Amino acid sequence: MKLRIPATVPEPPPWASTFGVDEYGVFAGINVKETVQMFRWIEPGTFQMGSPDDERGRWEDEGPQHEVMIPSGFWLGETPVTQAFYETVAGKNPSHFTGNVQRPVEQVSWQEAVAFCERLKKLLSEFEAAEVGLPTEAQWEFACRAASTAPLYSGLELTGEEGACPNVDALAWYGENSGNTTHPVGEKLPNGWGLYDMLGNVEEWCEDAWHENYESAPTDGSA
Repeated sequence: MKLRIPATVPEPPPWASTFGVDEYGVFAGINVKETVQMFRWIEPGTFQMGSPDDERGRWEDEGPQHEVMIPSGFWLGETPVTQAFYETVAGKNPSHFTGNVQRPVEQVSWQEAVAFCERLKKLLSEFEAAEVGLPTEAQWEFACRAASTAPLYSGLELTGEEGACPNVDALAWYGENSGNTTHPVGEKLPNGWGLYDMLGNVEEWCEDAWHENYESAPTDGSA
């Protein structure tokens, strides 16, 4: 889930129930009926989107690698949307893995994710600067990499094509360490922007339609 405001250097946004700066950068929180979702300010910049041909673990749809410019900053959820925040906004919790509302919401279609964003936008309608929606794939990868060019945002490599990887263990819940269930958000190490669970735990929706590769992909950060 993405939240953008038209400013290069953000002032405390009017929707923020909390706002500050820490080692990772600028953060702000939205409070809806006493349930909070934190966001991180992602600064504009340029990066190489996709993976080099010889990168271990690379999938065919991750190329060709190409330069993309993210022209303006945006707010991105510090964690995947929790079951608690989703239910507060949408009025339901469709998740299969329940028992802890700080787990990420899952079993949500792309259409339902878009509807969730629209509902949150209405709840924030008194704040004219608030624009809520899914991030583009370029924005998501730019935020996930956090200036790293390695396969992992920690700057480390994968130790193999499959099986357990200690470099992944520190960052993500995945098939080798999750017990085949989701886990509460924010338990693994964040990336350089202070974003958690950008790898593992659950898949995340982007604005883009599916495409098989990056041939003729936009270079301006758009979907």
